Amino acid sequence: MVFGFDKFFGRTEVMHVLGITASPASELIKKMLDLGIVYPTKGKGKGKYLFKRK
Repeated sequence: MVFGFDKFFGRTEVMHVLGITASPASELIKKMLDLGIVYPTKGKGKGKYLFKRK
């Protein structure tokens, strides 16, 4: 698994793993935020996210 509950990621990592450009990667992250699947991290830089645990 590339991403998990303990490894933060950003748009660049999503682009690399999925082979997509910046705009679709940003849209995907926005949708995941809206669905409550991921949350923004603090102290790791702007635009870094982690998957939520149930």
